[in-house]
Amino acid sequence: MKKNFSPPLALVQTPAPLGAHHAGRADEKPAPTATSSSSELMKSTWRPSWEREQRKPRFVKDEPITTAAGSTSPYGKKQYLWGNVPALDILHLSHNEGAAHTQPIHLLFAASGDLRNAIRTTTALPTATPHPPLTALLNDRAFPLAARNALLLLAALHVSPPSLAAATILHTWYSFLLPAAVAGALRRDVFPLVDGVCEEVADEPPRSVVSRVFARGEASVRVVLEKEGWVALRGWLDLGGGGGGVTVEEARGVRGETVGAEARRDYVERMLFCQPCGGWRVAVGKWRREGVLVPFGAGVAGFDVPNPTMFQERGVWPMMDSADPLAGWPLDEVLRKTGVAKNDIYGGLFFYLIEVFVDFCERILTRKIDFVLLNVDAVDLPETLAKDMSLPQSFDRIEV
Repeated sequence: MKKNFSPPLALVQTPAPLGAHHAGRADEKPAPTATSSSSELMKSTWRPSWEREQRKPRFVKDEPITTAAGSTSPYGKKQYLWGNVPALDILHLSHNEGAAHTQPIHLLFAASGDLRNAIRTTTALPTATPHPPLTALLNDRAFPLAARNALLLLAALHVSPPSLAAATILHTWYSFLLPAAVAGALRRDVFPLVDGVCEEVADEPPRSVVSRVFARGEASVRVVLEKEGWVALRGWLDLGGGGGGVTVEEARGVRGETVGAEARRDYVERMLFCQPCGGWRVAVGKWRREGVLVPFGAGVAGFDVPNPTMFQERGVWPMMDSADPLAGWPLDEVLRKTGVAKNDIYGGLFFYLIEVFVDFCERILTRKIDFVLLNVDAVDLPETLAKDMSLPQSFDRIEV
């Protein structure tokens, strides 16, 4: 992709190169964890507090480790709203069927998690020749994941222009607070679609399965949820009272209790110590402090709507404290987007994802691409597919 892109609606304001003035703004709140200041983190001589205080770190246990997972201590809800391995293209059309292949292709993401592999596969299709009609079936048994995927695909299909759609996808996916432009796009362009379905099935039993197709251009998104799932999704998008009625202060507190917990100080500092340089430590610290995916130095004052997809369980942060957007995308490609601010790894991720999401949104409006979203256990998929012959019955690729 060789496109020049400027983020819409001033969603990014005057980022400063990381390292040029790393001490932070005067009005910036301190990091939630009791770790070092940004100026200290920049130094090659920085050491974790357990070394400075000459004590045993909390992650060193007296009891023997009996399993591979025993060396870590999960903190927070064990739910993966963000993928933790880099996105991959499961099709590799040019290296398999060939770039000139024109027959329909069906893909199955049986336990999809988030959308990153579906988006990566779609944007990797060749552009020099018309690519074949593509159907991607995404299933996840966890309702929050299936519902978020539906919401993001509906935004990709119906929010315009593609630059705003891309910003809507990015911040709804990764930022715990949304700017007004993104919250407005969800309310204006996506809420009426879901609200219309809920009105149509108001008299149906709560567990009845409801399937609806939303189409635009050559693309479509088919969402299959139980009625109560549609009602829950409508509640997410009813942003009149913020993210499910959660205030900004409450949202920040809920996130901070997990991401900034004092009990996790040694774990966080171990992770910081493993970073290749001080600039990366500062970038990670800023991300953990602010929780909004923007370039370093960009203003976040306009992010004032709690992300409704992250605050549906009152008082609970829906992920583990180690969840990191960088884990889900190829780091070498992200680093090529940092520009002169070579240590601004989250800024690089921001610009990388905006470019990827713009490309994705433009493709689905001009190519024959159909998405089907299900919310069942993967072991029940064969039975689910057999009951509905309008769903794909065989697949060219299956992601497992």
